[in-house]
Amino acid sequence: MIEFLSKYPKPILSKLSKNNLIPEELFEKYKDLFTSLDIDFGGDKNYDWDEWKNNFTKSSSPSGFFKVWISKYTKDHKFYDIKPLVKSIKENYKTIHSNNSNVIFISVEDLDDFLSEFKDLEKIHWWDFCRETNIPWSNELIAKYQNLWDWEYLHRNPSVNWNFDLIENNIEYLNWSYISSYPSLKWDVNKLLKYKDHLIFATDNDNYRVKSQILCKNKIGQAARLKEIRSSVRVML
Repeated sequence: MIEFLSKYPKPILSKLSKNNLIPEELFEKYKDLFTSLDIDFGGDKNYDWDEWKNNFTKSSSPSGFFKVWISKYTKDHKFYDIKPLVKSIKENYKTIHSNNSNVIFISVEDLDDFLSEFKDLEKIHWWDFCRETNIPWSNELIAKYQNLWDWEYLHRNPSVNWNFDLIENNIEYLNWSYISSYPSLKWDVNKLLKYKDHLIFATDNDNYRVKSQILCKNKIGQAARLKEIRSSVRVML
């Protein structure tokens, strides 16, 4: 591990810093090293919803259809013949032509049937599916298949209407560094108190900003703890 780190210090340390996995005191101790590698402390913590919407690549799907991207390779990187699968989908669902052999555009009207049939198919790129803006992302749909979604991309999808019912029904899957910044959520004192263990109001050198951490799961149940930085914290209720 040390040998690998010494061989590729910048990409490894940059990733650790971006994901807030380097304590501030450790960063200060080795500041000269990080400066020499042009690495700043911490990631981009100022989430801006308007910027997300501008930067988020909206669905390239035709109106009324959602895209399904199927992998041509197995987990061990062996080629997988997807032709029988693609043929079956086209025979059983309303689809339109795609220029890519492993991409299918399916009618939104067939969404429920498609998810019921293929929710366990790992060859579908579900992270890309969660970027689809033509899908009607209702509270019921999101909760029904909560183990399926790639929540990082779902958080960034501007078509999802974030509300407190949606939060309450999926709370263990959420990344609160996004939740805290959604303008559609109207916070009052009662809600702030209810979610106080998740919400953290932190400050940088210039202004106060909302920052939060929680145990966040992805679609296959793996978990990653967002490291809490508790220096200069002020809770304002």
